[in-house]
Amino acid sequence: MRLVSKMPMFVLLFLFTMGTIHAIGQVTAAARGGGNQANVFGMFTANHPDYDQPYTYGGTFGADYRFGNLHLGQPAVAARISIVPGGIVGENTYLFGPEWHFRFRRFRPYADFHIGYASISYSKNRTEEALAGISSRSGRAYEFGGGVDYRLKRRFGLRIVDFQYQDWNVGTGNVFRPGEKKPPVINGSITYSPYQISGGAYFRFH
Repeated sequence: MRLVSKMPMFVLLFLFTMGTIHAIGQVTAAARGGGNQANVFGMFTANHPDYDQPYTYGGTFGADYRFGNLHLGQPAVAARISIVPGGIVGENTYLFGPEWHFRFRRFRPYADFHIGYASISYSKNRTEEALAGISSRSGRAYEFGGGVDYRLKRRFGLRIVDFQYQDWNVGTGNVFRPGEKKPPVINGSITYSPYQISGGAYFRFH
């Protein structure tokens, strides 16, 4: 199934979850001593694709919904889309999962775990990929990591740094791995372990 066909399903799942969480959160917010919080964010992303090039560049966008204020911070759920077109390969992810946001004055460190869908597309001008008939692959992916936000005003702030380590499994088949000095995969499981370093800004709309 092509990548674009996954997008409506991803968006619908995210919106449904946000609505459910908001309904539950209205009941629990008072007990937790604070209100809920919804944020959107955008970041510039440097991606280590685990394939040929040391880094490729793109963007990461998403939203999170945080529950009240606990003593140690705020539990949250988040969805994010990472689009990194690249040169030799392009890598995209559509991920969703839990987060925990700490509160230290204006600084907001966080840790996260997301799971979802990933796609890699191979450049058509690569001889070995053209001979193998490879254009793109997709499959499951997960990531874990964290970062630090800095609150400038009540409504907006900086996402100073965001680091995510990813694990992909995009099916079985044949693929060459020129940049990593690894032998080609022949009729085997095709996996990648990219990581991303990002930075940008967020806006609080609730």
